[in-house]
Amino acid sequence: MLATRARAHLNIRIALGETVQSTVDRLRRVVGDPSVEVRVLSGNDPSPVSRTDNEAYAALGAAVRAVYPEAAVAPYLMVQASDARHFAQISDSVYRFMPFDLSRGELDALHAADERISVAALHRGAVFFRHLVRHL
Repeated sequence: MLATRARAHLNIRIALGETVQSTVDRLRRVVGDPSVEVRVLSGNDPSPVSRTDNEAYAALGAAVRAVYPEAAVAPYLMVQASDARHFAQISDSVYRFMPFDLSRGELDALHAADERISVAALHRGAVFFRHLVRHL
């Protein structure tokens, strides 16, 4: 016997330049069946891209170079949601950055039952924040 109804719940990461509405529109086009209902239970548009041509980004880069001289400083796209999205309403420069040099095991343990970082990584991260705050 075939089911007469089906339901799917989607957890979608919205691409930069898209919105919740444009994503729903795309889903409707891909499904191509007007009898399929697409409904958003909750959603947020992606955060705007933060500026890289200002003092805040320069200060962040200077702190990285002071503490991690072997690192390259470059913007990147963060694909997970973070609390930083709430600050976009008050600033055009919201940077999601973790100044800890983590091992593969520490990265794998993020948000796990045994989440941890080494004392050395914590110390180096604290040095980063100290440099950043002192040079703003």
